[in-house]
Parts: sequence; structure tokens; C-alpha cells
Amino acid sequence: MIKQTTYLDIRSKTAKGFPIKIRIYDDRSKNKKLFHSKLYQKSSALRVSPELANVVKEYERKIVICNENQLDWEESLKVLEDHYDSADDVEIAILEARLRKAKRRKYVDFRSFTAEFIHELEARSMSTEAYYSVIREIDNYVGEKRFGLNDITYEWLNQYIIYKKSTGTNDGGLSYYLRSMRTVYREAQRRESLGVKQDNPFLGLIKNSISAKTQQLHWGVDDLKSLIDFHHPTANKTSQLNMRRVLDLFLFQYVIGGHDYVDIANLRWTDIKRDRLLFQRFKNRNKPNGGPWVNNKIFPFGRETIEKYGDPDSERIFAFIPQPGTISYRKQNRLVGKTLGRISKQLNIPKLMTKTPRYAFRTFAGELLISDLIVETLQGHKPTSITHKYQKGVNSSVLDKEHQKIVDLIL
Repeated sequence: MIKQTTYLDIRSKTAKGFPIKIRIYDDRSKNKKLFHSKLYQKSSALRVSPELANVVKEYERKIVICNENQLDWEESLKVLEDHYDSADDVEIAILEARLRKAKRRKYVDFRSFTAEFIHELEARSMSTEAYYSVIREIDNYVGEKRFGLNDITYEWLNQYIIYKKSTGTNDGGLSYYLRSMRTVYREAQRRESLGVKQDNPFLGLIKNSISAKTQQLHWGVDDLKSLIDFHHPTANKTSQLNMRRVLDLFLFQYVIGGHDYVDIANLRWTDIKRDRLLFQRFKNRNKPNGGPWVNNKIFPFGRETIEKYGDPDSERIFAFIPQPGTISYRKQNRLVGKTLGRISKQLNIPKLMTKTPRYAFRTFAGELLISDLIVETLQGHKPTSITHKYQKGVNSSVLDKEHQKIVDLIL
């Protein structure tokens, strides 16, 4: 809804006095604009003169037209700024706005479209787990009610977030559901025949930063070094072997460039090219080109870990880890997290997570003043600086030299 406020701008005194301005605000798009009434007052307290009353009345008349016909911000500005030459122009704008509103009312079932989208992805052998999760989320939240893509609004999403928070869902889980939902929504928007409204109700609702809880954790070099010879004083032999394997893979994640647990679970024997690992990150699997390639040296500890735990009879190197993207994998990941937590408590160090090697590798590289471009390349990130677009890839010998420095801090 378009609203207006009349005020005296006492910060901008002129020879004529203080200018009187009309503030126009749209509480849907959050846009605002100031209009000069071309009137001034000497007094610092606003007084409504007959001239000002006429100006305000004219703006009120135009605002009624905007609100009654639900014109969007751009169309409302045209009305307010007298950009329409005739009453016919205003009527055409109103009819166009009504047509858009009618399209927004078009019902496109969220569940049906998502199921169709899943079928298309499966036909291309792409991951679909996130979208099955989204359908379950909608079922859990709205029940058996009809729910369409055009029902997704900022207000609806805000209420959904409040609900998920009340059930104990953490920021990571919430972000996962919202991102997946946004992907479905954007895909539907691209199909113009569906008539899905062209907005972004997710704007500002999805967190891209590390959680505050994680930011408070800081792992030092000595913390990671303490893992090399760790031995739990009371654990039995089976538990000791399990903890040793968990820690060796944790350190392996760090040594190969600070990569995620899911990436080492997804490594294949064909990814080994002589003394190097050549792979793409699992999280980029649905991107058209699979994202940047990682081409990192395998240092001695990495080679030993592969020889110790690798299964040469399987396609994946660490075949004992369930296939990523499955329920079994998620259960395994949680168990590894619990084991790392138990070890952290015994060592009295900040709680370790399967994501810790990535944070630690990046942190230690920064403390060594290693170039961002090199670290981004080692970690499989697309370079963020615009100047890097003009630079070819970093030579392997340069990468290996800096990579060695980060590995040597721990091993």
C-alpha cells in the first residue's frame, strides 16, 4: 500500500525558508521517494496553509488511484509524477495491473510441480534428495491443504521460519530447506506459461554466513596436532580403532586442501592421477559444469591414509562410508560428528566437526599470508576477486609449494 507523509525539512533552510516535502512510501516493496511541494515556510513548525492543503489533497487523490487498483511501485510513481498524458493512459495502466494480479492468482500446485522437477532431474542423473525433503516439509507444515507456488510470499516464509525455529531446527537445516524451496520457485518462474509471480520473497531470509556459534570456535595448530597421537584412556579396542579412523580421515580432509567429509566420501580411484587428486566438489554436482576442478597434490599422509583405509575392490576409495546423498550417509555423518565431539571433550579443545578441516585450513592459510587466489584454488572455490578473471590458473608447482606450508603446520 502506498502511503504519504508531509513534513518540513528543517535541515535544508533556504532564503525562502524551510522546504515542505511529501514522503511517499510503499510498504510492499519498501521503496520510498521524496517529492518537493514547491512550498516553503519560515517557521520551524509545520503549518497547513490553504496552498499546502491543496497539494496534499492532490497527492491523496493520486494515492487512492494507486491503492484501489493495486498498482506496483513503478506504475504508482508514474501516476504520482504525472507521467500519464490522459485518463486513458491511467486506465490502461490499471488494466495491466489487474491482469498481473489475475496471473498471480493462477494456481500452480507446489507439490505437483516439484514432483515434475524431480522427474526431470532424475532423467539427467542429477541429485534430487533436497527436493523430496522440500515436499516433506510442505506436507508437515501445511498438512493436507492446497498449496501453490504463488502462495509463497515473504510473510508466509517468515511464519515458516518462526515455526521451524520453534521446533529446534538449526540455521544450517533451515537454510537447506529454504535454498531448496527457492530453487524450485526460481525454476517455476522461468516457465512463463505457469504464471508464477516474478518476485523474490526469499530476499534477506537465507543466511549465507557461518553461524554465530561456529564463529566463536577457534581451532589452533596445537589443537589439530593433538589429534595425531590421540589415545582415549578408557575406550575399548574397537572404539579406539573407530576413533583412529575418524581422526585419520579428519586429518586427511585437512591435508588434501581442507575439503568436506562428503567430498572424501565421494572420491573415486579414478580421481587419482599419479600423485594428485583431481575432482569436483559434491555440492556443485547439479551445476551445468560441475563447478571448479580441484587438482591438489597427495602428500605422504594422504597417500598413507588411502592405502590404509581405501578399498581397491570398490569404485569409491573409502567405500565404508555410505554413498553421499543417502539416509545412510547422513546417519554416518552424525555418528562421526558425535565421535569428534567425544574426542574434543577428552582433549579439552573446541568442539571438532566434520566441517572443521575446511575452516582450519582456510584460517591457517590466512595466518601464513598465502594468496586468496591460491587458497580458493586449493579449496575448489571460484575466485571471488574481479581481477582474477583476467588471470589464468595458478601453476601446480606454485600451488604445491604453498599447500605444503599449510600441511607442515600440522604434520
